[in-house]
Amino acid sequence: MLVDHKGAVEQRAQSAQRSRRNIDECAEELERTVKPNLMITITLRNRVSLDEGLRRVSGALGELEAELGYPIRAMIAWDRGKADRRLHFHLLVGGVRFLTRHDLWKKWFRRFGRTRIEPYFRDMGGAHYVAKNGFSDEGGFLPWRGDRE
Repeated sequence: MLVDHKGAVEQRAQSAQRSRRNIDECAEELERTVKPNLMITITLRNRVSLDEGLRRVSGALGELEAELGYPIRAMIAWDRGKADRRLHFHLLVGGVRFLTRHDLWKKWFRRFGRTRIEPYFRDMGGAHYVAKNGFSDEGGFLPWRGDRE
């Protein structure tokens, strides 16, 4: 028996279009609020709870802000790897123009594991990438403002 899948396919396409619109709107909001200079991706070497992972990443941002001596802005998004289920954090960080990325990379690599720190270029789609990961099935977002609320 043949089944007409047209309705289901159209419904999935509409859902994907709504999701894409949400991701695009979120990416624009991330760029507006964070004004990013860096895009950072961290894959924790150990399996930890989301709360523990967020505590570690937030602590590292707090230490960075203290070292720099001035306020920074950040948005943390997360998801889990499909194969190994380890947490991945995707950060947009603003207010860090004069930071030496190599020194920060060495410190965070030792602390977390695989770490990638890149300059943020708007036309490269970094905010969209962070938003897409935050909207994944096991993803989410956390704005980071240090001790300033």
